[in-house]
Amino acid sequence: MKRTLLLLAAFASFIVSCSKNDTPPETQPETNAISGNYDLVGLRAGGGVTWTRPVEQIVTINRYNYAMHLSGGTATIDVNKIAAKDWTYHIDTLMYNKTYTKGVLTDVSEEPISKDVRAGNSTITYKLVGTDSVFFDKGIVGIAGDPLMPVAMGGKITWAGDTLIMRATADTTYTMEKSGIQYQMQSICNMELKLKKRS
Repeated sequence: MKRTLLLLAAFASFIVSCSKNDTPPETQPETNAISGNYDLVGLRAGGGVTWTRPVEQIVTINRYNYAMHLSGGTATIDVNKIAAKDWTYHIDTLMYNKTYTKGVLTDVSEEPISKDVRAGNSTITYKLVGTDSVFFDKGIVGIAGDPLMPVAMGGKITWAGDTLIMRATADTTYTMEKSGIQYQMQSICNMELKLKKRS
């Protein structure tokens, strides 16, 4: 269960104040190259998580690669936000695990992951960079509106006919304590999102 939650935390489906001054605000364009209404047609994730217990010199490496089985979902993109609505999908894959103790391989295992993700709504902000890149300042959209990777990241955008393809990589490292044991965790997740533009 812990690894299942970690997998979901590592991915996630892309699916999600003005201050007074004396100068008038800049006029924002109403649309850009990717603005519009879309249907969710593809969602993939691949990568891994490395857990290190420095005191015990134990390292556990989890690897995964999967495509979500989609049940539905839409997205509305304006000039600076992506709003995901009713994204529903199923994850069915294997997580591959290796554990090293003091540099020696001590365990190899496979863990089935099967998880239904119910309809969730999320919104993120973004900025286009040039014609083929995108920057997410607060991370990717998570499940049910929570950002599961709340870190800034960049990505690439391409088109296949009327389908917008976004690819991004999230790389995070942090330290946590569980049951009195210190862990150092590094997570790398490569994501691909496909959205078909409505005519």
